[in-house]
Amino acid sequence: MMKSLFLITFFFFSISSWGSSCCGGGSSSSMIITGDNVQELNIGFGHRNDLGQTDSAGWASFHDSRTKDQQSSLSIQYQRMLQDQLQLGGKISFIDKNLRKQGRVENKSGPGDFEVQGTWEFLPERTYSFIKPRGFLYSKFSLPNSKSLYDSHSVIYSDVRGSGLYTASLGTFFLKRFSLLTLKAGAEVQHLFGRTFSEGKLDDYNKFILPLGATYSFDPAPISWGLNSTWNYQTKKKFSGTINSVSAKEYFWEIGTFINWTVNREETWGVSYADSTIVGKNINSPLYRSFGLSYTLATAL
Repeated sequence: MMKSLFLITFFFFSISSWGSSCCGGGSSSSMIITGDNVQELNIGFGHRNDLGQTDSAGWASFHDSRTKDQQSSLSIQYQRMLQDQLQLGGKISFIDKNLRKQGRVENKSGPGDFEVQGTWEFLPERTYSFIKPRGFLYSKFSLPNSKSLYDSHSVIYSDVRGSGLYTASLGTFFLKRFSLLTLKAGAEVQHLFGRTFSEGKLDDYNKFILPLGATYSFDPAPISWGLNSTWNYQTKKKFSGTINSVSAKEYFWEIGTFINWTVNREETWGVSYADSTIVGKNINSPLYRSFGLSYTLATAL
């Protein structure tokens, strides 16, 4: 009964510590080859620090010095061209969570969700156009690889490294280069399939993600710098069990920046920073900051 009550409380004031890429809150897919490469291997390390949350009115509540909610992740991502306009990619990750909440201190590690994605470039750039962008359509499927909030063995959910739900996503991504400047935009809808747990049944629900970004290349220097923003929206969740409840909707903005250093034609290093505390009115959402380091090894066409 106590666990059910805590689940409902978490339901309305959740801190999504698994969110997105590495340690962000939620981002559209990056498993897309946009350069002249036949395959790409990316290894990334990230660290995310959750600072607090916002309520249904948008008021922020920050953790005090006695509370810590952090996670680090190591991810391996691979994508390959199958044909001229078709791609296939996959991603695995390992996550370490370090929590100090409610008088408890727990540190647990394990694999994150496994993702596989197929991509079709439906709008290729055969000849140069000042207006027309390149366009990609992708479908992604995520397999849960850890406990969920509803069958966790920990009161503070240290063994939760994902939603615990199977997820199907459909998205689109557009890219347009203007000499040294590249503009990017996309949209992704995620459908999370409900499950029956010992505490009750969680119905299906959806998420929507809208990313925007711009990158500037300091040619001839092998350095590029970018800014991006991502709007994340989650529909209401209905849980039926010992206590029936319907959660409020959730939405928030994430602002990020990154710097890439191209070592040579095949290798690129990158550092990134993301923050959900800077812009927008956030509702029932996490407040976090995250840092990332990545290495990409590409094989040219």
